[in-house]
Amino acid sequence: MALSEDEKKHILQGLAREPSVVENMVFETMCSEHCSYKSTKPVLKRFPTKGSEVILGVGEDSGIIAFAEHEGEHYGIAVSHESHNHPSQVLPVEGAATGVGGVVRDVYCMGADVFGVLDSLHFGISEHKNDVPDVIANRVVQGVSDYGNALGVPVLGGETLYHPSYNENCLVNVAALGLLKTSDIIRSSTPQAAKNEPYDVILFGKSTDATGFGGAAFSSEILDDSSQNLGAVQVHDPFLKRVIVEAMNILFKRVKDWGIEIGCKDLGAGGISCAASELASASGFGVKLNLDDVNVAIQNLAAEVIACSETQERFCVVVPRTHSQQVLDIFNVEFELPKLYEAAGASVIGEIMTNPHFEMHHKGALVCDIPIGMITTDVLVPREATATAKNTQADPSLSVKESDLEAIMLAISSHDMCCSKRYVYRFYDQAVRGD
Repeated sequence: MALSEDEKKHILQGLAREPSVVENMVFETMCSEHCSYKSTKPVLKRFPTKGSEVILGVGEDSGIIAFAEHEGEHYGIAVSHESHNHPSQVLPVEGAATGVGGVVRDVYCMGADVFGVLDSLHFGISEHKNDVPDVIANRVVQGVSDYGNALGVPVLGGETLYHPSYNENCLVNVAALGLLKTSDIIRSSTPQAAKNEPYDVILFGKSTDATGFGGAAFSSEILDDSSQNLGAVQVHDPFLKRVIVEAMNILFKRVKDWGIEIGCKDLGAGGISCAASELASASGFGVKLNLDDVNVAIQNLAAEVIACSETQERFCVVVPRTHSQQVLDIFNVEFELPKLYEAAGASVIGEIMTNPHFEMHHKGALVCDIPIGMITTDVLVPREATATAKNTQADPSLSVKESDLEAIMLAISSHDMCCSKRYVYRFYDQAVRGD
């Protein structure tokens, strides 16, 4: 396990027993820095997160800020961003593409229509042409374009920076922007109505496989030769995502017509375990899942793989049981997802509980029973910090002969940091939506 000895002791004390194999994987995943922000939460809480323009702040899959009023309707902009650094260093195309796939999912599940992607890319500097940093840079750009272009979402802006400190680990930060009416916002939590009526947990999208298994823990490790876990990087499918998004638009429209409350999250880091536990915990509930009901692409997947795989193009929604079949029919019948991809579609995989526990069953056995706060709200690790000594130095003096200016300007303008970035953005289809 990637967890510290103190964290392992805390788990044993919280459970009052040894964790099962599945529980170990859930803790490893959910208590990773990538999922929990366990060491940065205290610092992040110091930032301002409220204001007159903030419609939804911390705690949702995307933040939403006020944008405009038009014909009596108030509109907001949903914003999500994330880094996909380790995956992009190990498998640059897939790593960058699934970074884009993750941020657009975060915005779509809020009920918004994604209208643009942004990227902030930090690459190393090669000593010789086509060295590893060059190859990674080119393939990361390919990954961003592969996903955005195929999904039909333009890359509207970004930055590309270069420094030798990124030779061993590039930084790939991506963001997505979406537009929505404030009256159409879908929350990333279970509605309080679940206290009084049964709510089902429905998984929809691509069928679950082993891709991305252990990805959250991998992304939280120090990247070196011993951590080149190719299997922890997900595999993207933007064409399938486009169909799923269109089906989601119909779902959200019907939800409004039906007059019911739902909650929705995308499945990224942590997979089913993360999405289901956070949907329930955010409102003080628990959740019980049956892993046998998950649509899988490969038979006989281990329970811990089904629970924590980070297979792409999946979402989780909690709906009143009275409407579960109608929701299933949207994906399985109207949009025929099972015909588009092997075993894809929607299925009821569990239910919301008032008991604040996270339960999972597999082949008739209870394989996971954890107080839900242990993997959501209560994950915290104190980090020691010391003040950094100030680096003081005299103002530099510079004497330049006029004859040197041409050489200096040529050197600057040909440097990776200053040269044209057209070689990057020419791959991005900014006009894909025509607006």
